[in-house]
Amino acid sequence: MPDYDDPTIAQAKNSIRALNAELSNLTPSAPITLFEIDLSQIAQEKNINLQTDAENLNIKSSNYQGISDGILRFHNNLKIFNSYIVWQGKTYYPAPITASGFEITTKGTLPQPTLSLTSQSENSVDQMALLRFEIRKMGDIVGAKVTRRRTFAKFLDAVN
Repeated sequence: MPDYDDPTIAQAKNSIRALNAELSNLTPSAPITLFEIDLSQIAQEKNINLQTDAENLNIKSSNYQGISDGILRFHNNLKIFNSYIVWQGKTYYPAPITASGFEITTKGTLPQPTLSLTSQSENSVDQMALLRFEIRKMGDIVGAKVTRRRTFAKFLDAVN
């Protein structure tokens, strides 16, 4: 598996160049939005083990093997990919997510983005069930780090 964590300066420049080329392309590939919810700090403070909780919820081990780092990964591209997406060796599971309030500003107050996760049924996505369980168990997940990553379908891993 390629090393995704520490790109060299040349690799970073090539990535930026490729993204800019795709942005200016007349027919760019589909934009993909990926979300990561990092519960590791909160889980550590409250002495919670996500893998143990996943096992207690009878979630298949193949659906929680990527949470050993305490990060739950989702994508909201259900019309394009109705199953999981692999990007940089990490698996992102489908979930109906609405995100708003993202902006880049250097003036005034900091933006306060809102992330809403919805699900049609209690048994929809194992990772959603685990997230719902952890929110109930922890009381809330205020303080969890949420990362939004935007890329193009063209740059996803080959297994997609």
